[in-house]
Amino acid sequence: MKTKGLAKIMVCALMAAMLVTTLSLATGCGTTKKVYQIGISQIVTHPALDATREGIIEGLADRGYVVGDNIEIDYQNSEGDMTLVASI
Repeated sequence: MKTKGLAKIMVCALMAAMLVTTLSLATGCGTTKKVYQIGISQIVTHPALDATREGIIEGLADRGYVVGDNIEIDYQNSEGDMTLVASI
């Protein structure tokens, strides 16, 4: 059972790293103010996953991406409901 939980955490961390990399590459591409839309899908509420989500938001803010200014974040949590994960 621990292996499944660890695998979920690793998948979420990998998705977060891909998101940060994508936004880093997009920096400075235009001169007009653009609002980026970011989706964060979390499988369950868990302290490690919650901390990862907050760390992503803080990391984006450190790079100049501020919620309500130049990014919008759509955060959804399926709370372990796998059918809801598919629809998210």
